[in-house]
Amino acid sequence: METRQQLSLPETETEEKLTIELDSNEIDSIQLAKRSLLCRIMAPKTLNKTATRNILLKAWGNQNDVQVTDLGTNTYIFTFIDTEIVKSILQAGPWFVMGFIASLQFWAPQASLNEIDYFKTSFWIQIHGLPLDTLTTSNAAKIAGKI
Repeated sequence: METRQQLSLPETETEEKLTIELDSNEIDSIQLAKRSLLCRIMAPKTLNKTATRNILLKAWGNQNDVQVTDLGTNTYIFTFIDTEIVKSILQAGPWFVMGFIASLQFWAPQASLNEIDYFKTSFWIQIHGLPLDTLTTSNAAKIAGKI
């Protein structure tokens, strides 16, 4: 199903407001999104793009047939041939590049890059030395709620 979206550019003192109707192919976008991961490396500096790509692909088992698109500073979209690869990568995380966490998110085709919340990511925490009788799911939830 194709839809149209309006893009409005702000007015300036010398220009009038410009509205452009953009075409969107929802079916193709949804299928592509299921095979794609948005990735932002949470680093205070710009990392080498080739090194970042190689580190992640090696960590993910040298995935073949993956398309990597640079979306700006430390931000990429990885598009795989299979949705199962995407699921396994997300489940096996967290992932790090040069000591910085790689925030991986599903791609929502309707969202712009500015709308993606990269500050939510899953990671493991180990706590040592707790008494055995406190190792419960409810206590794990309490601890997670404080972090």
